[in-house]
Amino acid sequence: GLLICFCLTNICVIVGRFQSPTSVARGQYTFKERYSILMALLYWTTSLASCFCFCVLGLDTVGIVGGVFFLLLSCVTIFLIWYLFEEEKTEGEVVFRCPLVPWLPALGVYINSALMASLPWTTWARVGVCMVLGLGAYAGYGLRHSVVTVSRDQQLGMQLEGVEVGERDSYSDTDKLVGNEL
Repeated sequence: GLLICFCLTNICVIVGRFQSPTSVARGQYTFKERYSILMALLYWTTSLASCFCFCVLGLDTVGIVGGVFFLLLSCVTIFLIWYLFEEEKTEGEVVFRCPLVPWLPALGVYINSALMASLPWTTWARVGVCMVLGLGAYAGYGLRHSVVTVSRDQQLGMQLEGVEVGERDSYSDTDKLVGNEL
């Protein structure tokens, strides 16, 4: 699980470097910024496939050909990320600075992918079970305790009591915190 977290962190470094300050402030991302996320995930997929070919299929012809193919594809992907997004200089301050982006995070993704590909299948089964249980607990807790759900339940309760939502003079601290104007 930790290797997956390291890969995701490196991918977030790649994506975060190419965000413009205006889109981060607005919470809306341009097409190019969304495209960088897809390219970074494509890079992770191709580097994981390359490592899988080298580690699992071995050093026979199929393993070497597949590994080299996916390694070249991942190199082309990271070069495209660098070329497409480094050309366009962002206006003002850069949101996130890190040295040697995207090269150093790409190397981190590839090394972590190689380590993940070398793990036995029983480890992956345990990681899968733990992830399903963890995501289930996280989703279950989040659905019950979400600010949106609590806010919606309060709205329904007030409407059932005969008080219209627009008639309220003051907002609760929770509403002010999340910016709801019910």
